[in-house]
Amino acid sequence: MATLGYSTQRRKSVRIILFSCVLLLCVYLPEVHGADSAWSQQSDGGSAELEVDREADVRSRVDVVLWPVYVLYRGFLYVVQLQYFNELNDVLDLQSLDAIGESFQNDWEEWLLYLIGFSICAGVGLLTFVVMVFAGFCVPCCRCCGRCGGKRSPKDGSNSQCRRNCYSLSLGLIDCILILGVVCMFVTSDKLRAQLEGNGTIFDNAASGLTSIEPYFTSTMDEINQTALLNYAAASDRIFEELAALPKDVLKEIDDSSNGVQAITILYNFSENLPGLMVTLHSVESDVFYLQNKTAALNSSIIDVQTSIISTLQKCNDSSCLWAKNQTELLQVQVDYSIVNVSVAITAIDDATKDNFPDHIKSTRNEIQRIYETVTNATKPIIEEAQGAADAVEKDISQFVIELDDEAEDVIAELFNASELIRDYEETTADLNIPSYVYCGLFGLAVLICLTIFTNLIGILYCCCEPSKTSDDCCSCTRGQGAHWLLAGAFLTFFGYWLMIIVVMAMFVAGGLAYTELCRNVIYFDDSNSRQVLDVFDRLIMNTTGNSLAVFDTYITCADNESLYTAFKLAEKGYNLTEIFNLTVLEEQIDAIKGLPITIPEVKLINETLSDIMIVLDQAADLDYDYMKEELKKDVTTVDMDGLADLLNQTELSKLNLTTDVEKLRSLSAEARDITLLANRVSDSLDSITATMPENFTALGQVLNATEAVIETNGSTLSSRAINRTIDDVTERVTLLANEMIDDVENEVGRCRPVYDSATYLLDSVCVDALYPLNCYWFSLGWCLFFLIPHLILSFKLSNLFRKTIRYKTHKRSSSRNHDKTNKADVGEDNFAYELTEALEAYRKEIAKNPQKANHQFIPRPSIQRGAGSSSTSAGFIPPPPYNQHKKYKAG
Repeated sequence: MATLGYSTQRRKSVRIILFSCVLLLCVYLPEVHGADSAWSQQSDGGSAELEVDREADVRSRVDVVLWPVYVLYRGFLYVVQLQYFNELNDVLDLQSLDAIGESFQNDWEEWLLYLIGFSICAGVGLLTFVVMVFAGFCVPCCRCCGRCGGKRSPKDGSNSQCRRNCYSLSLGLIDCILILGVVCMFVTSDKLRAQLEGNGTIFDNAASGLTSIEPYFTSTMDEINQTALLNYAAASDRIFEELAALPKDVLKEIDDSSNGVQAITILYNFSENLPGLMVTLHSVESDVFYLQNKTAALNSSIIDVQTSIISTLQKCNDSSCLWAKNQTELLQVQVDYSIVNVSVAITAIDDATKDNFPDHIKSTRNEIQRIYETVTNATKPIIEEAQGAADAVEKDISQFVIELDDEAEDVIAELFNASELIRDYEETTADLNIPSYVYCGLFGLAVLICLTIFTNLIGILYCCCEPSKTSDDCCSCTRGQGAHWLLAGAFLTFFGYWLMIIVVMAMFVAGGLAYTELCRNVIYFDDSNSRQVLDVFDRLIMNTTGNSLAVFDTYITCADNESLYTAFKLAEKGYNLTEIFNLTVLEEQIDAIKGLPITIPEVKLINETLSDIMIVLDQAADLDYDYMKEELKKDVTTVDMDGLADLLNQTELSKLNLTTDVEKLRSLSAEARDITLLANRVSDSLDSITATMPENFTALGQVLNATEAVIETNGSTLSSRAINRTIDDVTERVTLLANEMIDDVENEVGRCRPVYDSATYLLDSVCVDALYPLNCYWFSLGWCLFFLIPHLILSFKLSNLFRKTIRYKTHKRSSSRNHDKTNKADVGEDNFAYELTEALEAYRKEIAKNPQKANHQFIPRPSIQRGAGSSSTSAGFIPPPPYNQHKKYKAG
């Protein structure tokens, strides 16, 4: 029977251990699976790349060590709150934040169903609180009354050792689990403290995130001003410059048909330069006369020197003398400046000047100017009206930019005020020392659980000690001491459990709802359900505040780096770019120019007098100025006189005494260089003359006659063609300008990814940096509270087993015949005491049930252990009841 009891208890202990392991798996696996499935089941239309990047951003802000705990608590929250707020809103049709407060009272059943997970958890927490408080009061009282394990039973059962081992192992395993939770509590409480005080707190991050948006709005407004206003003004100026050049376009069209305008321009420029041209011609004439005299004198001097040198070289017959003699004989002047004769040109231009050639050309030019003024006068009124329309559009654009700038300044001011409010709140909390109080409270709860674990671990270690000799044994390494430590741990558990339950419930409701209702939707906004929730929040905020800005929709849009106009829904605020950049009136005004009835007047570009003058001027133009310039660019002499002088100075010829002739040669060479310089200046003057003078005056006269005919026959047609072509080009540019500005403002200006980055930094500082440690703390504390319940039960059971004072021994058969009689006696003596104790216990129970059956001769007294050979009738021993009643007492 003892062996059967031992096996049954061993199976029971193994079941307890297996149950603990299965419990752990049941807690862990669903949470991880729930978290993974919730993150993987994103909307079909979502961007997987954006989701992965967002998850990577979150992981980069948290510690790798705590990430598994974060996964656990998020998985737990996903299981607790499966629904999304948009599903509740579909039922209640909430329209504002004020309506939410009313719906709590009127439609509390719907809210209860929506928050059923939180309600169940809160209910379980409240029930646990009540039960633990009740147990904390009742269990000690019950134990003081000898119940609930309070009555000390000195006997040790046959399976007590196995039970102690199993309970100790289970309790140690639970302590290890509790240690994991406590470590997470210590770490997260330290992180919460870092987020509440010091540098880089949640307040600093939030304020920095708000103020970092200001540069974006400043730069964007500058960009809008440049793109919309300044670019439009510049484009408008260019357009009206083209419109103002319509008369020039008409003249160019006429010129393209006859080259008349170009001919008049050439003649006009020539007439304007006549005075200067006459000065140049007279200068050339005087310089040429001087050159002729200088070359004649130079030639005479060269002949004299040449004769002297040759006569001297006749005395020498070597090769050097012969070479020098040959070079001297070749020396002569080779230029003839009489070829350069501009007297004909001077006469022709002088005659043209006397015949008032410039006045005739001015008259011709004035005829062309009449056409210019005719076109100008016809188009000017419409161009002025178009300028007014363009100015009106520019005014609208300026007003649009000013209003946007005012709104941007208001947003910047609100962001600044919000950041200052956050910093003031931070200073207030710092002055009240709230972060330290919070940290001390959270740290104290972790320390309390640590003390509980510590006392239980010490109590478990006493399992290795011997049992107590007596029930009052407290000063040696006995299991009774372990029972005291285990009961101390149980006392600490009862002492702090109610407070920890309150803290867990408060943090769970606050942090859990903040994550499930706001943060998970903002962080994983690419999920279809989260997107719908954020749309509901936008509608509630806009209906409550009256603001037309959809905050969360703008945040999501800025994730795609959209423009300011698109992200902030400026079209819905009344900023219709098609109306602001409406250039229809301008286009109509410009297009009206095409239908103007412009009549080109008849003109008289050339008369007989001008024709005769141009025939005379052809005499000046027909001169061969190129031939003259070639003559002027020739070398003055055939032989370089400086080189010849160097040759005569050689050593071989030095004995001939040619020093005087050599000096004369060098002097003549200098004169030749002066002549060359003057000839070059005359050549440059001829270049200016040819640049100023037309090549053929008669041909220009013919062009003027042809232009008269073209203007008379096709002047109006050519004018309309030129105007229509220019207007079509300008109209196309106006349309393109409007489309480009609308496209730039709608899609390019103010790419708002910086707003998304700043807002993400702000949200992550709250939802990740602060909320993750907060939720991790309550999850770790709840983890500990969950396992403290079996921990408490096992502590009581193990403490009862540790207080046994009488060890149970079984008699084992020995194969040896020479068995130790002394050991047999000891075993029989212990078993006799054990059986006697059981008999006494049965007797007491029977008397308690039926006092009439009491045998007054059998008075229970403390048992006296017998030694080997002791008699059953020893002094102090009272015989047991009769045999026929013994089994009944023993069974009782």
